[in-house]
Amino acid sequence: MLENRFVRHCVSIDDFTESEVLELCRSALKKPPAFRPIDPAKPAVGLVFLEPSTRTAVSFIRACQRIGLNHVLVLSKGTSIEKGETVEDTLRNLKAMGMGSFVIRTQVTGGLQGCRDLGLGPVVNAGDGVGEHPTQALLDLTTLLDLVHWDEGRLRALKIGIYGDLRHSRVAQSWSKLARKLGIRLTLMSPEEWRPAWAVDHDWSDSRSAIKDQDVVMALRVQRERMDGPAAAVTEAFVNNFRLGRRDLAEHQRLMHPGPINWGVELEPDWLEDPRSLILKQAEMGVLLRAKLLEWVLETKS
Repeated sequence: MLENRFVRHCVSIDDFTESEVLELCRSALKKPPAFRPIDPAKPAVGLVFLEPSTRTAVSFIRACQRIGLNHVLVLSKGTSIEKGETVEDTLRNLKAMGMGSFVIRTQVTGGLQGCRDLGLGPVVNAGDGVGEHPTQALLDLTTLLDLVHWDEGRLRALKIGIYGDLRHSRVAQSWSKLARKLGIRLTLMSPEEWRPAWAVDHDWSDSRSAIKDQDVVMALRVQRERMDGPAAAVTEAFVNNFRLGRRDLAEHQRLMHPGPINWGVELEPDWLEDPRSLILKQAEMGVLLRAKLLEWVLETKS
């Protein structure tokens, strides 16, 4: 008799309920995943990274190692994708060779939605074009939950400001959904040319004036590789108006950045040793949160 099974995915923040988000973050802090030996007989995790990555790719590798999951890293360079094979065909073949779940980064916005229906097992979005980056937003939230000593009331009361290249930021879009889900006040700041359509759901400013009112400020990388026309032309003005140095934040404020950082563009290099920076804490939390997430998606529901 066939079981009626429901496969969990993490393609979007929309895949989680409010309680699942908080439980996942709490679990990563309260019960860090235990180190377990790798069982080569179990299905492997396919880490399919079709765009460059350091923090996300390495943290998923470390997450797999931590919880005893065999993994295979697949990059677009040097694979049959360069010969014209579709991503879907690549994934189907990897599935046939023993991949039981997939973590995928792609340059195609929304390109992972259809992967839910391919029978691949759980699919985790490691960044899709200018769409979403749900695991980054979740690890950021875990970092903040740790900052407020696991107090969910204080977490929801935080005023969070995000500034930079909002139009091309998949992290910001996932944060937009996360903030709405949890009732967190989010303020967005960027030049008008970098304002995304979804910014209407939050407070918005075309100047950095709102930074002083935030508890946490998150800087975003200027993604020059995705820009052309008017969006590209405002980069110099952005640097002059928005670039943040240590002197620009009060003692109680905290700084975040999902990386990679363009020092001298969105941030001054004087932040490198500042204790108000949570940037390296975000990298640390990335391993814990992603390990818990893999456990969560692999716990197939009946």
